[in-house]
Amino acid sequence: MRGHMDRMMRSLAVCIFSCTALLLADGDTAGAQAHYDYIVTDGEFGADGTDRDSDARAIQRAFEKAIGAKEPVTIYFPAGTYYIDKPLRIYSNTHLVLDDNAVIYRMDSLIDRGLLHNVDQNGRMDVTGGYDMSENITIEGGTWDGGDIKKASKGSDIIRFDHARNITVKDCTVRNTYDCHLIEFVGIEGGSISGCTLTGFRYRQGHSNDWAYAREAVQLESAWTNNEADKTEVSSLWAKGSVVDGTSCRKVAVTGNRVIDFPCGIGQHHYTKNGKHRNEDITISGNTITCPSSWKHCKTAITCGGMNQVLISENVVKGPYRFSVHVVESDGVNIQKNKMTGISMNGIMVDSGKVKAIAGNTLSSVRKHGISVGGGTVTRIEGNIVKGAKIDGLSVDGGSVKLICGNTFQNIKKHGISITGGAIGTGRSRSTGIQKNKIRDCRANGISVSVDCRVSAVRGNKITGVRNNGISVTDRAKVYWITGNTIRKCKKHGIWNGSTVRRAKVGGNKGKVK
Repeated sequence: MRGHMDRMMRSLAVCIFSCTALLLADGDTAGAQAHYDYIVTDGEFGADGTDRDSDARAIQRAFEKAIGAKEPVTIYFPAGTYYIDKPLRIYSNTHLVLDDNAVIYRMDSLIDRGLLHNVDQNGRMDVTGGYDMSENITIEGGTWDGGDIKKASKGSDIIRFDHARNITVKDCTVRNTYDCHLIEFVGIEGGSISGCTLTGFRYRQGHSNDWAYAREAVQLESAWTNNEADKTEVSSLWAKGSVVDGTSCRKVAVTGNRVIDFPCGIGQHHYTKNGKHRNEDITISGNTITCPSSWKHCKTAITCGGMNQVLISENVVKGPYRFSVHVVESDGVNIQKNKMTGISMNGIMVDSGKVKAIAGNTLSSVRKHGISVGGGTVTRIEGNIVKGAKIDGLSVDGGSVKLICGNTFQNIKKHGISITGGAIGTGRSRSTGIQKNKIRDCRANGISVSVDCRVSAVRGNKITGVRNNGISVTDRAKVYWITGNTIRKCKKHGIWNGSTVRRAKVGGNKGKVK
């Protein structure tokens, strides 16, 4: 009897354990889906990712569940392809989660219009300025596909957010656009684009060989115009279809994305020269930006136009982009620890603005100058490695640079450092100017200072294996000090101190100086 009772108890325990396990499993499954408030394939909405009929209306019904919501509403897209024949409008407090194998596909009937745009609580856009049209929107995972762009005749963004705050796009693939952008932020405060793959572009006819053609995969835009006297003139608007109130992007980060085959990678090319309506507090970091070698006229990988307080760091750029980074009318810019190769013109180009640092970058196989400063001010160019530039490792022909220090220039077709204009250093200071750089294997001069410029000091540099002069000062160049340099294996002069207006004070240099 006792044995029979023991067997019954063991059977009951097994039964209880099994039932509990099933309940826990069900609970885990339910818990895994509990954070999805709505699923677009549920009968309430009726989206079907297995057919080719449009799901736009079904998905829009799901999106409308967020109207008036005070907390984020999470909407889930299971695996499948959802065909869209009209633009999707997304409201505040919406979190879209797409399965890795979920695709939102733009149909031919929508091919000249955008795929997704934010709207206000009344479903309208272009009526609310500032950052007040929408807020708290996240798009996560899956693929947003612009469809058969060979049939497009009008440029349109795939995903666009306008006059909003707290916007996140992450871990998505966004692809296929004609003559426009994959993701555009216009006047966004608190935005993030991260972990995305961005690819697929078709040029407007006649522009595939136009190096000035600026179409970024990710554009960060201000809601402004080139014609301030007439803000209704459509052709002058920076962002068509937007409230023109000068609202700029603030606190936006574009990080860890892959950009493939685009004329421009990330940034903004519109700007004012009076400093108004600039994007501020922008981070562009950890992205990989490439374009096919057959695209000979790609413009710029990272366009830093009209931005203040910008960090451009740890990006990998593979050309043939014309510029890897281009700075124009931007202040407070830091360009650090980027890797750039195969650039068809200048690796880093500064035309105007205020740059804090160009530091720790690696540049190789650049067709013209590794780093070029044509205007503006740069506080320091430090710790960069430039190899294989076809003209100069560093060229300064305008503006000012306080300190050029600790850089390595190697295998340069012309000069390691070329100064033909502007001011380098601070007055007659011995501790600023061109300091402690390593220069080797140049086909002209290691350091060339010429034409009409000023350099406070050329000090502590190590120069070897150049075919002309180690240090050359000519024309109307003003150099105050040439001291403490080590110069070896130069085929002509170690130091040529030949300025027609001022002879530099030379002393304490090592090596064979003729």
